[in-house]
Amino acid sequence: MNILFLIPSLSKGGQEKAGMLLCNYLSQFHNITVVCLESRQPDEFLYQSEIIRLEIPRKKTIAGKISVGSKRIKALKAIKKKLKTDISIAFGNTAIILNAMADNGEYKIISIRQSLSGARMDSSLKSKLHHRLYKWAIKKADKIVPVSKGINDELYKYFKIKNKFFIHNGYDFDEIKSKALETTSHSYENKSWIVHTGRFDISKGHWHLVKIFVEIKKKFSSAGLMLIGGVDQSSGTGIDIFNYCKLYIEQSGLKWSDEDPEADVLFLGHQENPFRFLAKARLFIMPSLWEGFPNSLVEAMICGLPVVAADCATGPGEILHDTTSGKDYGLLLPAFNDKFDKTDYNTTKLDYYWAEKISKLMSDNTAMQFFCQMSIERSREYSLDKYGRNWLHIIEEKEKTYQ
Repeated sequence: MNILFLIPSLSKGGQEKAGMLLCNYLSQFHNITVVCLESRQPDEFLYQSEIIRLEIPRKKTIAGKISVGSKRIKALKAIKKKLKTDISIAFGNTAIILNAMADNGEYKIISIRQSLSGARMDSSLKSKLHHRLYKWAIKKADKIVPVSKGINDELYKYFKIKNKFFIHNGYDFDEIKSKALETTSHSYENKSWIVHTGRFDISKGHWHLVKIFVEIKKKFSSAGLMLIGGVDQSSGTGIDIFNYCKLYIEQSGLKWSDEDPEADVLFLGHQENPFRFLAKARLFIMPSLWEGFPNSLVEAMICGLPVVAADCATGPGEILHDTTSGKDYGLLLPAFNDKFDKTDYNTTKLDYYWAEKISKLMSDNTAMQFFCQMSIERSREYSLDKYGRNWLHIIEEKEKTYQ
């Protein structure tokens, strides 16, 4: 089968990493061609398939955006025709819309990677138009494959689309565990480190995380906070959140640094190997406002960390609570649902609540050890082989119709 895999970028994010793992797995059985929308970046994941780049510079004006979109559609259609594409797989919102507009009669599979709830928090005209276009593109797909069950619930809630099929992400356990053993440039034995992994953008809730940590620090003087992740430079809000966190820490009388392990908070930026830092930590925290299926949460569990996460839309609830057995694999806490305000430095009741629950957990060694074991147990559900086989099953079902 000739399969075209469309994804906007090949670098940094969880979507891009999941795409790499999928393409590399499927390339053992089918002809995979990857199409991305940007030029080569220094921190790209190692896609083993042929890569075609649609390097059409972005424009800021409405007329410019329409022109860029038209060129991309025309170019993508030509690529599909040349490759005699049997199946196209679109990863993420931008890819889903573009792929639908460049329909060349192939079988179209879309992978919805993000909660639909997050986008609906933006009530601007631009967001509303994108929302309607996205809905149209989803309905054009031949197969809808969300990354979590919760997204299926949202598809019905917002679009009245009934869809039961979904595939969770998969992970290379051996690679993660091997990288966790690599050394760091500093020793981090001096503190009980709490760690968070994720880019500074509106969905991750960093402004709540620093407030929670300041309250925890009052009870655990030895606590430190590692923040792993770059800043979303495409969004002014991401930069504002990054600066807000640093200023809040300073105003709270604590110290931050890019690398000094004596600081209270470390801004470690994007890391090619975050697992070596996870191995130094005692607890993982994720206060996201929304997710799709958070890679960072499962990766922390593979590293054997007890985890605390917001019961947000979508993903963490499915990972940390098994509705069939009733087991809890981590601590789920109420989700935040506010909008970021760079002028508001007040600590909310929910911030205090999170700090209280986490402090109680950290003071209970038995509970911490219990959740360490539960993390390892649950993470086994998300193997790379299971992820690949589930996707391969979809393709093989379609392949039978060609025979």
